[in-house]
Amino acid sequence: MKSYVVIIDTEIRDADSLANMSNHVRDVVTRNHGEVLIRGGAITRSHGDADPPVRMTVVEFNSVEDANAVLEDPEVIELQQLRRQYATATMFIIDGV
Repeated sequence: MKSYVVIIDTEIRDADSLANMSNHVRDVVTRNHGEVLIRGGAITRSHGDADPPVRMTVVEFNSVEDANAVLEDPEVIELQQLRRQYATATMFIIDGV
């Protein structure tokens, strides 16, 4: 079953450094059978009262195991620590259909 990692940024403090770091993460994602479906782009609220996030990223994996393999990769763990300097975010793993 497909699995998705969704990252919701609520604040970006250093967009250039965040973009550079994201390119390194993409390499690890690719090695673990992942595909970045959405990274950045305009977010428009269609209904409801919640403010849209500043940025959203969606990565598709073949399985939740592949998604967890990326999140447990030592290189990604190190990059995630750096990421906290550049942005405030929440991350979810969502089972697909």
